[in-house]
Amino acid sequence: QMHVCDPACGSGGFLIETLKLGKQNWKITGFEIDKRMAWVAQMNIIMHGGNIDAIRYLNDGGSLSCSPKVNNTIPKSGFDIIITNPPFGSDFSDKTSLPSYELGKGKTSRRRGVLFIERCIKWLKNGIGRLAILVDDSILNGKTNHDVREFIFRYCIIEAIISLPEVTFKPYAS
Repeated sequence: QMHVCDPACGSGGFLIETLKLGKQNWKITGFEIDKRMAWVAQMNIIMHGGNIDAIRYLNDGGSLSCSPKVNNTIPKSGFDIIITNPPFGSDFSDKTSLPSYELGKGKTSRRRGVLFIERCIKWLKNGIGRLAILVDDSILNGKTNHDVREFIFRYCIIEAIISLPEVTFKPYAS
């Protein structure tokens, strides 16, 4: 059974597209930090033939939290595929969870998009997991993110990098 996850699922769009593939043996799981969006995702999943339990609301810091609740909810090395558009543009500064990240050690805050990369990689099944993630251009090109690129090269085999035009997310982001 393939296990597909979106750890920042929003309204559930990626998971709905996974359901549309019609793979009966695929299990989907979504996590959302916003209670209203988790409800929206649950309704969307149900309307597309999925199970309401596929979406979980994580009120304890969301997918980036390293709280016992989150760590017990999300299996380490448990997903075959992670496809996500994590929130980028905001910083994560949880003093309890940040030091748990290789990319967060010694820092007072780090961009959420950066930490999602590490979190997703660690949640994939060892050696066979696949990650499709949207990241800000600065992660791959910015001078201050050399550690992120080194982390990706150390843990991943990069199959493709696709650059999207600047207008892709307008008017929602600049």
